[in-house]
Amino acid sequence: MRRLWPWAVGSVCGGAIVALIVVAIVVDLGTAGAVASVISGVVALAGLTLSVFTLVKASDRTGGTVSASGERAAAVGGNAGRVITGDNSTLPATTPVPAPAPAPPVTPQASQPDVSASGNRAAAVGGNAEEIITGDGTQL
Repeated sequence: MRRLWPWAVGSVCGGAIVALIVVAIVVDLGTAGAVASVISGVVALAGLTLSVFTLVKASDRTGGTVSASGERAAAVGGNAGRVITGDNSTLPATTPVPAPAPAPPVTPQASQPDVSASGNRAAAVGGNAEEIITGDGTQL
């Protein structure tokens, strides 16, 4: 459907150009000018309508709700590197961070998901999670 729109718009514009040339030749230049001004007004109003529609549609997008309930529950609406809810977890010494991989192409999302974590040490992530640790005494 997306590939059809440019062809449809191009065909309509091409038809309008041919029609204006025919009107200019067959009728007269004054009539062609009047028809052209009416067509330009209609196109301008269509463009304004499309712009307003696009702005309203974009502002309707809302992120999902993020909620965490319960002792030590964690909820993250987007991506999370590491989530730890346990006691006495031992992390390794920091090591040099490798260079990040190139970012994948961005694909538009319709909306953010609803994320909810309920219960003791529950964890919920709406995007990608590298690590989720909920136990006590975890040694990494």
